[in-house]
Amino acid sequence: MLGKSALHSWMRLLLTSIVVLIEQDVELGQLRQALEQLWEEKEKETGRANKLAEDLDGGYSLIGVTS
Repeated sequence: MLGKSALHSWMRLLLTSIVVLIEQDVELGQLRQALEQLWEEKEKETGRANKLAEDLDGGYSLIGVTS
């Protein structure tokens, strides 16, 4: 059986681990949002580049990016 001091240390370690995991989960959520925004921007810019290429070259796609 754990002594009172050992139990206290174990509980502190457990709570600290939980806090760290929560912080990492928040950071991962923020990174996912940033990646989604970058992906959307990339798709828009690819569309713009292809439209410009079509306008300049009479229909030929300059950038052939597929998902």
